[in-house]
Amino acid sequence: MSYSYLSIEDVEVSFQTKGGTFTAIRNVDLKVDKGQFVSLIGHSGCGKSTLLNVVAGLVRPTRGAILLEGEVVLRYKGRL
Repeated sequence: MSYSYLSIEDVEVSFQTKGGTFTAIRNVDLKVDKGQFVSLIGHSGCGKSTLLNVVAGLVRPTRGAILLEGEVVLRYKGRL
């Protein structure tokens, strides 16, 4: 079975604010092979830090999953 070292699958992160729901990132898919170097670039507020916080396990995604070596390490499981 072939899989990527790190796989980000259909990740979305939304937050509740006073003004309603704010979606920080949506429909993020990324596959990173072991030893591969990846750089995230973009303007301020585009979701770079949010995505890195999801990969680090600091933020749970609203939708999607994070897999490491083919094993699910973090996925949306409803409200915490």
